[in-house]
Amino acid sequence: IQSFVQTIQSEKDGKLSSRQKEFISETSKYIEKMHKMLKELLFISKIEFSGLTFQAKPVDLLDVIKASIIKYEPDMEQKNIKIKLGYPEELPSLKTDEDNLKEIFDRLIDNAIRYSPPQTEITITLQVLHKDDGPHLWVEIIDHGYGIPIEEQKYLFRKFFRGTNILPFDSYGSGLSLFIIKLIIDKQKAAIHYKSAINQGTSFQIDFSLPTPQTIKELKPRKKIAKK
Repeated sequence: IQSFVQTIQSEKDGKLSSRQKEFISETSKYIEKMHKMLKELLFISKIEFSGLTFQAKPVDLLDVIKASIIKYEPDMEQKNIKIKLGYPEELPSLKTDEDNLKEIFDRLIDNAIRYSPPQTEITITLQVLHKDDGPHLWVEIIDHGYGIPIEEQKYLFRKFFRGTNILPFDSYGSGLSLFIIKLIIDKQKAAIHYKSAINQGTSFQIDFSLPTPQTIKELKPRKKIAKK
């Protein structure tokens, strides 16, 4: 179907009116939405019925986050959104599956950009926290976007959930990203928390537990603050 729509858009068989172009553009967007949703549902089914593919190895979380930022630079530029990235001088690696980690942060950063108004800033902070049960690698992503209605927040990680206040700004989301993020995080030694307020923004905190020896042996020197 998408190929057929693209053929029409190419205007090889004749010029389109502005009204026809608008209709074809909307059709193309909905096809892309359905294609994305189908891929996400297949991914969810694979996790739920076959388990999560997990190849643990030392992964540099900062590199994963930087790669996600670069991936979504065109969307940031289109909305004139800036990302401020902060992290300590020493940061341990995570022993985890890199693809799963990329899936988490691609989706979180995409959401932060998608649901933020133009000319706003997103802050991403990495820290090592020492809790009673040992060291943790903690990441917080803060946007100044539309927020989530407090009465709807209990549905945040449910399949197909979308905040009612978001629909006028973005009608093409699948409502599956946060469900997938939670599904992946629940399969790892990690937890996700959030805070949100209407028209003030949303903060997601991801908490990875670290084995004590790893924290000691695999520290890497980092600059204190980096800005994108």
